[in-house]
Amino acid sequence: LLDRVINNLKIAREYGIPIKINFVILKDINEDDILKIIDFAAEIDASVQFIELHPVGKAVKRFREHHLPRWRVLEKLENRIVEIKYRIGLHNRPVLILDNGVKVEIVGPVGNFIFCAGCTRIRVTYDFKLIPCLNWKGDPIDVRSRLVGLESFEDKVEAVISAIKEANRLRSPSTFYPIGSRLPMPRRRWTTARLGLPKKDGSLRFTGSHAKETARKVLGEWGDYSSLV
Repeated sequence: LLDRVINNLKIAREYGIPIKINFVILKDINEDDILKIIDFAAEIDASVQFIELHPVGKAVKRFREHHLPRWRVLEKLENRIVEIKYRIGLHNRPVLILDNGVKVEIVGPVGNFIFCAGCTRIRVTYDFKLIPCLNWKGDPIDVRSRLVGLESFEDKVEAVISAIKEANRLRSPSTFYPIGSRLPMPRRRWTTARLGLPKKDGSLRFTGSHAKETARKVLGEWGDYSSLV
């Protein structure tokens, strides 16, 4: 059904629907298709997310056979990169802007302490259980059982919030930063700012003498979010 999928992607773009292609890189299977995916993304004006094979689920048995390190993607694209950013709020992911305008995001979790240090996620399973990480080996937090017998919407919301808090307390990096390590860290200049607490409507407000300047820099890098003032 590949032809049907490709055709529907093109139709979606005609209607202005943004497209992001998730592509798990696999040794000896699709590593030679990386540049082809980039060209296809440029054709339909899509972004690409290259994902390193993670040793979880069914991938555990085939991990050693098909794992392709994330830096192999960078090797294939290095001559086409015109700008590099980092998604600080989500795994510190590198975001590459290529010479054809395609935006590429690298999701590289394996043995990556930088990735874990920037993680903000909690996972929800198909049967409504929460786990703090894909690598979590402990018992999940069962949300469904906590809703049994609750009648009011408010009580159900509180039960879900309580479960999320409990799962959040279990969060821990899968890969810890090696103290004393001389492994290279991403080099960039950081800008600090005072940030007020969120308002009830969800908006955030920069404060301090350089508030407007800092807000402009943030908006310039991450896009114009109307709730960010």
